[in-house]
Amino acid sequence: MKPNILLENPEQFESSLQEKVYAGLNQLGIDFERVSCVSAVTIEQCRAIETALQAPVVKTLFVANRQLTRFHLVVLPGEKPFVTKTFSKARGVSRVSFVAPELMMEMLSTPVGGASPLSMLADDAHRVELVVDSQVMEMAEIACPSATPNDYLRLSSIDLFNRFLPAFGITPVVVAL
Repeated sequence: MKPNILLENPEQFESSLQEKVYAGLNQLGIDFERVSCVSAVTIEQCRAIETALQAPVVKTLFVANRQLTRFHLVVLPGEKPFVTKTFSKARGVSRVSFVAPELMMEMLSTPVGGASPLSMLADDAHRVELVVDSQVMEMAEIACPSATPNDYLRLSSIDLFNRFLPAFGITPVVVAL
């Protein structure tokens, strides 16, 4: 089933974070297109979303060091593998691993499959570093979840990284991964 393109906010928000995301987009006058869909968690499940939105879905991973003292939300092109050795060297942290879904929900108010750069709006304590692969920064537009795996947005990369996130005090670290 092909998702339908929508140009307005959802009729009902799934979380306060999702509501904050849409409020921020509207307040800043940032154009978006969105699709509401069944839960899409894997890149394979996102193929129909990419087709509908005509933009690549980015992959977002939540990782931390073994001591759980350094947290990173990593954004990569959907097809690009996450190589922990490359990441560790680039960020000066050793032995990162994926964070438990419960901790991701606690820290970023985001369920598995719903993480995106927009999830950073939930990090009021500024404990999470947003790390964006340089290839993502070169994309004209990206598709990403709006804090739920059931709702995806197509946004201009410039609007997302140079207008939206800075408006909330969020500056991504750009790294070649």
